[in-house]
Amino acid sequence: MKILFVSAVYPHGAEYGAQQRVLNLCRQLSKVGKLSIALCCRDGVDRAAVERTRAEFDVAQIAEVQSRGLATFSDRLRFELDPAFLNTHFAAIGARDRDALVALVDRHDVVWVHTLRTANECGIFHWPHSVIDIDDVPSRLHATVAQNESRFVRRGLDRRMAMIWRRRERLIAKRFNVATVCSDDDRRYLGEAPNVVTVPNGFAVPSAIPDHRPGKPPRLGFIGLLSWEPNVDGIEWFIDEVWPSVKKDVPDARFRIVGGGSTRDYSKTGPDIDCLGYVDDPTGEIASWSAMIVPLRMGGGTRVKIAQAFGLRCPVVSTSLGAFGYEVTSGKEVLLADGASDFSEACVGLIRDEATAAAMADNARKAILARWTWDAIGASARRAVSLAGGCRPDEAST
Repeated sequence: MKILFVSAVYPHGAEYGAQQRVLNLCRQLSKVGKLSIALCCRDGVDRAAVERTRAEFDVAQIAEVQSRGLATFSDRLRFELDPAFLNTHFAAIGARDRDALVALVDRHDVVWVHTLRTANECGIFHWPHSVIDIDDVPSRLHATVAQNESRFVRRGLDRRMAMIWRRRERLIAKRFNVATVCSDDDRRYLGEAPNVVTVPNGFAVPSAIPDHRPGKPPRLGFIGLLSWEPNVDGIEWFIDEVWPSVKKDVPDARFRIVGGGSTRDYSKTGPDIDCLGYVDDPTGEIASWSAMIVPLRMGGGTRVKIAQAFGLRCPVVSTSLGAFGYEVTSGKEVLLADGASDFSEACVGLIRDEATAAAMADNARKAILARWTWDAIGASARRAVSLAGGCRPDEAST
């Protein structure tokens, strides 16, 4: 079987959630058939990332995504009212690259497209024998942004975008053969059709049990791409609303932030905050944290950072939304807290009670070994490929 993977994310680019999903999906699909990758590059081509990708996979095409505004009143009207309109992000690959991609699609048995945004930027409405991978349901993202927005106008704009994307999502079955989502809740949200398959986010668990040793003074940590609005919102909420209470109870505590794309020095907004930027291998850093925090209040899909922490035996304090999609129990595998005072209390509790924190982390690691390793998740990815390739559902599940 010849499989084409279309993505705007480099499998071997800077490490963050979407990159980890793309890399591990490509590795799983390589076990199914001959995999080729078409890269739709935003912000220019990262040649180093391309070469790292080529070392493991066949890169069949590289296309640059160019800005493309809404040039006419008709375009602006279609953006608002026509769910089939493709210029949803005011960008697209060129006509020549699009024609080359269409020809490439025709030469493959199955096409796996990562995200609706990428599918639209390619300028193709109907993708034959295809899987659309929706790792972050757009309408849910805009709806959660609106819920946490205090400004009336911005809240209204995000509610409007949630409705626009909801109409677009209803066309998924007309555009693609199969849709994959990160959680069963997202699957129910999209209608729970037989051709919607849950392919969760996971983590490549180290073969040896990770050595987790909280540092002194105690550290709380966050990892994530800091150009992503939900991450920025969560960090700012934590620093403004939670961190002062943590410092009051644990005066020597430090907060460590790991992630590329930061445009703000968070160390100036609160005491003892360390901005580390992008870290190529964060394993050792995470091993020194008393807990990883996931203070997300907006977003769709599931967070790879949760699986990452579970795999590395790092205790987790998260909002309910941050742990969305993972079947976990607060107090067993994770501590869930949505209010600032509860979140602070959970962080302080894990700092002070290392035995309880370690037991919770061990429970989480057992959960990920049972359900969320990429090898375990691979069966769902293979089922999606089989469905897109024309097998009956009962054949795809074997």
